[in-house]
Amino acid sequence: MALELGQFFDRLERQLESTPTLRRKISVNLAEETIDLIKEGFDLEKDPYGDPWAPKQKRDGRKVLSGETSNLKTGWHTRSVDEDGYEVAPSVDYAGYHQKPYEARRPRRMMFPDDELGLPQVWTEAFEETVLEVMHAHFTE
Repeated sequence: MALELGQFFDRLERQLESTPTLRRKISVNLAEETIDLIKEGFDLEKDPYGDPWAPKQKRDGRKVLSGETSNLKTGWHTRSVDEDGYEVAPSVDYAGYHQKPYEARRPRRMMFPDDELGLPQVWTEAFEETVLEVMHAHFTE
């Protein structure tokens, strides 16, 4: 008897709910993928939606948002992770001023998706691929 697609996904969801170890592995890998996507945005000088960051006002030969230390780019880390999700954060407190500037004269240079705009397609595809890779490794071990 063939298993309908809906039944398959229902069964898979039940298995995931009863497998906290797998869910934690997925969260760990998604956190790593998130940090990679943020760093890719720095390399491309673009926000998660593909829009270029506003150019620097003072030209000093460095990329946008790359100060003397590059702490804003390199300091992203996993703050917390468990079977229900994860949180990544920058190591510097001024990241928020670029994500959602508080002053009109400061241009917005998003480093991660905005809740109101939703998850960009590139990030969605990267996350789907990550989840599939983790699940494939888990179920073929």
